[in-house]
Amino acid sequence: MDPGQILKHKSRPPPRDPEVVKIQAWWRGVLVRRSLLFAALGALTIQRWWKCRPCGSRGFIKGHYRVSANQLHLELEIVLGSEPCIVSECIPLPVKQ
Repeated sequence: MDPGQILKHKSRPPPRDPEVVKIQAWWRGVLVRRSLLFAALGALTIQRWWKCRPCGSRGFIKGHYRVSANQLHLELEIVLGSEPCIVSECIPLPVKQ
């Protein structure tokens, strides 16, 4: 394929075929679920670590998450004794534009 054909191919408008749109939506859903699974596995790791700690009964973990169009906002507060540790993370979700 010569460079002229590549440029013509890239300047083409997005497809309007319903099957193509369904496949793209399915793939974006796969990517979002993969990111959420990664965040959930991280939370499970923290929870398991917290249960193996002998002083786990003197503290707590609380948190929340919010999913926007292209980011996963995750905030955890870990309190052990008098010093809280707040972890905030914004994970970009891979969304094809």
